[in-house]
Amino acid sequence: MQVVHRLALATVVFSSVAGAQQPTVEELLRRPPPTRSLSAEEAQRLTQLVVTLLDEKAGWGDRVMALNELVQKVHHVACVPPLRFVALDEGEDANLRIHAARGMLRLGPAALLGDVLPLLSSKDSRVRLGAWEILVGQYPPGREFGYDVDPRKSPQDNAEAIRRWEKWWEENKATFKIKLDPLRIIP
Repeated sequence: MQVVHRLALATVVFSSVAGAQQPTVEELLRRPPPTRSLSAEEAQRLTQLVVTLLDEKAGWGDRVMALNELVQKVHHVACVPPLRFVALDEGEDANLRIHAARGMLRLGPAALLGDVLPLLSSKDSRVRLGAWEILVGQYPPGREFGYDVDPRKSPQDNAEAIRRWEKWWEENKATFKIKLDPLRIIP
């Protein structure tokens, strides 16, 4: 089933760069269209990178290199849907999920920060810690809402802090601006 979803996502990305209608993902979360069109070579490279990123049989290093190239070289809003897919996939490698979350925030609209909040409830403590680092980096220190990053703590132990993060997001998402350090894509 997961393979079908990954192939469908690759097809959507390929069709979007090949001139078909742009993929939705809530109209790329209402982001204005990219300021430039992709060349045929860039579109082909984007497709190759997305296929590598989504290929669970590819080596981890190849997938990280594909992710980095999508974010740093292709650097186009069309890269956001596959990055978002990887970031939100609970069955995916923890480090790759966090790298993808950082990448989608670098390329996409600030509204994507809302997609980082569910990562605080991940089964994997590394994903929870990475999500917390991303969120804490978005505003002044001391606004951690009591979230405990101890890996022995479960999402249930942090339920109240997660509710405070969600409340903060609801109150601030309309005016929020991303201030993620672009150099921290791969820690």
